[in-house]
Amino acid sequence: KATRRQVTIHFTKDKSGPKLDLLLYVPAAASGPVPVLVNIGFTANNLMVNDPGVKVGAAWDPKQKQRVPAAAGRRFGSLNVADTIDRGFGIATFNYTDVDPDALGAVAQGIRAVYLKPGQTEPAPGEWGSIAAWAWGISRVVDYLETDRAVDAKRIAITGVSRLGKTVMWAGASDTRIAAVIATT
Repeated sequence: KATRRQVTIHFTKDKSGPKLDLLLYVPAAASGPVPVLVNIGFTANNLMVNDPGVKVGAAWDPKQKQRVPAAAGRRFGSLNVADTIDRGFGIATFNYTDVDPDALGAVAQGIRAVYLKPGQTEPAPGEWGSIAAWAWGISRVVDYLETDRAVDAKRIAITGVSRLGKTVMWAGASDTRIAAVIATT
């Protein structure tokens, strides 16, 4: 029914630097580019879908203060890939902690560390926080989707819940390429 793509989006030239893993499904029988719903989720991609072919992602472990394999663990929601594909839409997801772990002392593990001024270990008051970082990550996903010939890049919708609902509202207000925002706060 669908073609699955697992794409790693590197945020810097250094491949060991911050990156996110995007999971994308598009209808296999589509005759042209399809609209895509992008979900920013609270857990690794392999825990968001019922698909054993999805690579095991990483989850932020606050006790170890590092990313660990998410072979099992916290599920927070799931995506109904089959129904979305049956309706002729693509669906994508990524884990918010890939962009910024949003934990005390974890700035160095996310994208905000790349933009710190010399001598800084944390963003200064008034500089971007986690929600802004996650919204920035959504825009990097849109950058990728614009290059995927199976995707109608003019019909990209984004969704998130709770703080990620606020994130998609921020991303939708900041990035005019996003056609629709579905937020639950």
